[in-house]
Amino acid sequence: MVIMLPSTNSEESKIIAKRLQERINAITLPTKYTDGKEIRISISQGMASFPADAASTEELLEKADKALYVVKKNGRGHFAVYREVADQTTDYKKE
Repeated sequence: MVIMLPSTNSEESKIIAKRLQERINAITLPTKYTDGKEIRISISQGMASFPADAASTEELLEKADKALYVVKKNGRGHFAVYREVADQTTDYKKE
């Protein structure tokens, strides 16, 4: 899923990402659909900003995907801005 935030810098996008994360983390699936088990939902988010991180749409999506890769590699359920984790993306492989 992609969320576009026009006229939003990376600091503002982190505030929005944190809010989204908190709201999604508060969701519990109804036990009637989970064999009586309590299952919580989480979200992992990778973010990139234009033009600070990328000059094209394709590059922007790739940088956001790299940031998401770092989040998932480090345990999921969090968010990262590409510029802040770029040094951790050296072993990234596009799937």
